Amino acid sequence: MDHDFWAERWALGEIGFHRSTPHWALDRHWASVSAPTDAPILVPLCGKSLDLHWLRARHRPIVGVELDPRAVSAFFDEWPGMSRDELEVSTLPTGLIRYAHQGIEIHQGDFFAFEAGPYGAFDHFYDRAALIALPFDLRQRYLDQLVSLLAPGANGLLITFEYEQIHMDGPPFSVLHEEIVGFHGLDFERLEVRDVLEHHPGMRAKGLTALTECVYLVSKP
Repeated sequence: MDHDFWAERWALGEIGFHRSTPHWALDRHWASVSAPTDAPILVPLCGKSLDLHWLRARHRPIVGVELDPRAVSAFFDEWPGMSRDELEVSTLPTGLIRYAHQGIEIHQGDFFAFEAGPYGAFDHFYDRAALIALPFDLRQRYLDQLVSLLAPGANGLLITFEYEQIHMDGPPFSVLHEEIVGFHGLDFERLEVRDVLEHHPGMRAKGLTALTECVYLVSKP
């Protein structure tokens, strides 16, 4: 992963990918995952997403992984009513730093170095902004790492964008359905497709004339 690129984006506040409300697909499709309330939920490349709080209201613990320390710091700083004195911080053998508070923990560091640790293999995951944050040559490696962290029979939600990549450089990158179904080790069922260009004016300003968001139920056989 390009550490310098993401460090610059967070340092400059260029985080148009961050949303001020939880993602619409959670209300519509999270039930398809059928995760029990005590199931740990893995959230790769979580940023400071409010989706973590949405998931926490239904499951414990939520285990996010985020590369940039600014994103992790911002998430806990913006937690309503939380004092920094309440935050648990520890350095793991992998070199990642674990931050935890009331059912949410974020492991700050490279996702490719992340290990499941005391949770063992995860039964459920949620990916809103991880796969689409990576260029083509890293996406298979990312999914291989994800597969290694999931138990047989595990499932989760994946959200992608589809657009004409020639009109805009990612991230977020366009990840076409044909690419998705070609990945090995996971099964993909497309649950919904939406035209979302009007909700992403920054991407339209970069030259996009069409933008589709896709929601997949992903399962590990």
